[in-house]
Amino acid sequence: WNSWAFGARSNQDSLYKANAGLFTLENIRLVQRVEQAGTNAVQKKRLRYFLRYLATEFISKQNAPLTDKVSNLEATATVTFDGKSIPFREVSSLIANEKNQKRRAGLYIALDPVLDSLNTLHRQIEQNNQRLAQELGFPSYNQMAQELKGFSLSEFKHTAEHLLAETESTYTSLLGEMLQKHLKLKRSDFYRYDTGPLFRNDQFDPYFHGTTMLDAVKETYRGLGVDLPAQRNLKIDAEQRPAKNPPVWKTG
Repeated sequence: WNSWAFGARSNQDSLYKANAGLFTLENIRLVQRVEQAGTNAVQKKRLRYFLRYLATEFISKQNAPLTDKVSNLEATATVTFDGKSIPFREVSSLIANEKNQKRRAGLYIALDPVLDSLNTLHRQIEQNNQRLAQELGFPSYNQMAQELKGFSLSEFKHTAEHLLAETESTYTSLLGEMLQKHLKLKRSDFYRYDTGPLFRNDQFDPYFHGTTMLDAVKETYRGLGVDLPAQRNLKIDAEQRPAKNPPVWKTG
């Protein structure tokens, strides 16, 4: 919580070490044996869910030192733009609110050194995922995901490709219309750093001004029969902080 909300140093590795006996190969093998020996369909399904949880946490435990590094780098890293030092986690918000395309491009390029460092860590995590999936007895991480989650990635790929093909003409037509209307850009001049302001769409800002947004949320839930301030176990952290994750898109 402190890491995501306040940018405090992440130390998930210490939590796994303090509970080292939970996510072990021995426990995973035990659940596998009980599941295979079972005859009750409902109980076998419960065990399959439990096995999935243990397996993913087993991998997360091994990756914890690296994921801590990722979180800590994101929370402390800065980028330099226009001679100013900007917290890494604020850049996406700045790009989404920047009207000038050249400045958006400059902010996007300024992220490169931090992204290079993050990609090095993510590459190590991915290599660990593959190795640990094989240690658990699966040919690959993808195969592990398929078996434990109970669906075919190849079939899902086919479904996704079919959806893309069916919606391609409508999407490209609407994209051109929206780019011209909101960013005054042609499709040929549309780049990755322009997606933020395109989906940001500030025409709705008058209805969601920063100072009244929380009141609007409370009123919306009150209309659904939920009184947010009365929820004793719910805390809404609406404060904007540079190291907060995920970044908040500032409006108004």
